[in-house]
Amino acid sequence: MYENIIKKWERDKKILFLSGSKKGCGKKYVADSIAKNYEIIKCKPEELSNNDNIGIQCMFGSNKKKIIIFYLNDIIINNLKYDNNIKIIVIIDDIILSNKLVKIIKKHYHINIKLTDTQNINILKQYITIEPENYLKLLVNYDYDLNAIINNFYNNTEKISDLFTNNSLEYINSTKIKHFNIKDYFNVGCEYSLIGLHLLDYDKNININSKETIYQSIINSEKTKLSKELYNYTILNSLVIPHKVIKQNIKKNKIKYTKYISKSLIYIHMLNTNYDINPEDIYTIIKTYNNDKNETEFINNIEQYKLSKKKLKYFIKLHDLINQQNNIHLLKLF
Repeated sequence: MYENIIKKWERDKKILFLSGSKKGCGKKYVADSIAKNYEIIKCKPEELSNNDNIGIQCMFGSNKKKIIIFYLNDIIINNLKYDNNIKIIVIIDDIILSNKLVKIIKKHYHINIKLTDTQNINILKQYITIEPENYLKLLVNYDYDLNAIINNFYNNTEKISDLFTNNSLEYINSTKIKHFNIKDYFNVGCEYSLIGLHLLDYDKNININSKETIYQSIINSEKTKLSKELYNYTILNSLVIPHKVIKQNIKKNKIKYTKYISKSLIYIHMLNTNYDINPEDIYTIIKTYNNDKNETEFINNIEQYKLSKKKLKYFIKLHDLINQQNNIHLLKLF
């Protein structure tokens, strides 16, 4: 598809820039395809001269030229020296290119990947098998992000990895999902449980009965999470039902990042690094202080556990969350 540009670049010492009209449109795929004819190396931009092809060829008689693939975000493009025998490809993740970058690119070679619907669908057919009419719908749901689709689906039943996690909030707050029918939900290969937790935290204009429905639905999804046979049932409970319940309430108030994930990670790490401490012991000390207000005794009791102030803060916060209290002021005693 881009043979003429590639051939000219191969005969030159200039850089080949790869960009795309869509995120995940196959830039890395094109780079890897070109690199098959070369020896791929890894080094920092400032180390390029130390990895020059000529020296290697003299020592080992290698006929393969070296090639290195950089991501623009990982390098300072103005400092990149290309007057050596190593072929250089730079992948640009940004969709919109700055005027400064455009000026630099004009001095080199550039491939801007723009695929038609037919080309996108033909690529998908090599990796996943679904009903023919659903390929285009899947592309639209993913904003034509081929990389995310291919990594998230394996014959539309098994998620290989979750590249969608970082965009789950953006997706759940988009206008697109508000118009989903039931089938559409099952064509979003993402971290369903994470989106479910985002929804679980949402409390704007949600009555207690609706909240209870969401909680029960999330609990039901946990029971089937590890079963491939019940995969669709998991999606139903972790995403479809919670989203349908609150769908009418998210017109103005956006879904925020779930507190459950960050707090859980903090407390799991805290307990792993303080495995000899029973949290209940700390809670008992806090309860005792609240009853007798004996600061000296409270300080002595806490100090025996040799907790840092930061870790003590998390123990107090967790205690307060469980007991609906506010004892964070106790940190001032240390």
